[in-house]
Amino acid sequence: MIKYQNTQQFCECQLVSIWNACRFWGSDWFVWGVDEQEIPRQFTKKYYAACDDANAVHGGVIGIDKQIKKYGIKAVRGKFTLKWFKSHLPIEVSVFCHRGYHSVLAVRVDHGDVILANYAFGRLHRMKWKRLLKIANKECAPCQYVMRKR
Repeated sequence: MIKYQNTQQFCECQLVSIWNACRFWGSDWFVWGVDEQEIPRQFTKKYYAACDDANAVHGGVIGIDKQIKKYGIKAVRGKFTLKWFKSHLPIEVSVFCHRGYHSVLAVRVDHGDVILANYAFGRLHRMKWKRLLKIANKECAPCQYVMRKR
């Protein structure tokens, strides 16, 4: 079973979605230039440095395209239909919750429910499709994260 990150220290939710996408595809490694690096472990100096590089320590991630490229991910824009979600996992979705806008990663669709990483503290969260549609930011299309070829 995949161990997703479901907590964060700063405002790095978009980074967590990227790192969880790497985990979805079976990798704790990302491609950075020609060198492979391990996804930083939370509460370490490397984790803080990765968050600082993305400007996520004192506010939301700036320059997400740079981070997507850095971690060897390709973002494919999609649509808010359950059929599209079922066939394009993992999918990053911007949602509005008690923290404001927040990035979560859909990692599974189970009938009419979507299983989300980094929505609930410390665990995956099962959410009804209608509820996800209600809280999703419709101005931001959902993005399928695909691993780039090494």
